[in-house]
Amino acid sequence: MSREDAHAALLAMHDAHRARARGAALTRATVVETDADAMAREHRFVREDDDVDADGRGVEHGVKLAKRYYAKLFKTYAICDLSRAPKVGMRWRTEEEVRSGKGQFVCGERACDGVDALQSFECHFAYVETGSKKSALVKVRVCGTCAVKLGSSDGHTRVDDAFKGKKTIEGGGVASANDSERGERRRRKDKKSKKRKRSDDDEDDERRLLKTLLA
Repeated sequence: MSREDAHAALLAMHDAHRARARGAALTRATVVETDADAMAREHRFVREDDDVDADGRGVEHGVKLAKRYYAKLFKTYAICDLSRAPKVGMRWRTEEEVRSGKGQFVCGERACDGVDALQSFECHFAYVETGSKKSALVKVRVCGTCAVKLGSSDGHTRVDDAFKGKKTIEGGGVASANDSERGERRRRKDKKSKKRKRSDDDEDDERRLLKTLLA
């Protein structure tokens, strides 16, 4: 073997050794979790005040971040994602969305900017979180087009506001009304109650936003 061949062989061995060493170092390297990763891991759609695991993870940095972020969300109305209907995604509104009226005066579907014929619904939203099946009663305000998509979606039951607690509409179906005089009086009473409740609910996030600005 000439000196040139020996030199080339030595360099090849050196490069191969460095490649193996680099690969081993990457294998041993610890993946660093960012604050965003930790918050996403510990985020809960509905978080209880005592939502701490039995092993005391409530003191972990990720849990603190998730709770702090959750406290900043506005939960009178939700933002829904119907891009994969019949599957539905839900999340709470941010301060920026409350300021712009998104989800209240503008359709609450994530990608829709409709402002006409908005309708309010309460949805039994079923979802899977941390490996467990959960559900929550969530309010959304959407335009007519998105209401059709929402009504035909799986994973939740649409509830008619005027008959809350009395009548449930499955999917996009329409339930028949009671034509009796007593039923008519009940509808008028429930309608008035619904209007008062909707007015109060509309102001909830606005009052909270005002408190935030004055704090």
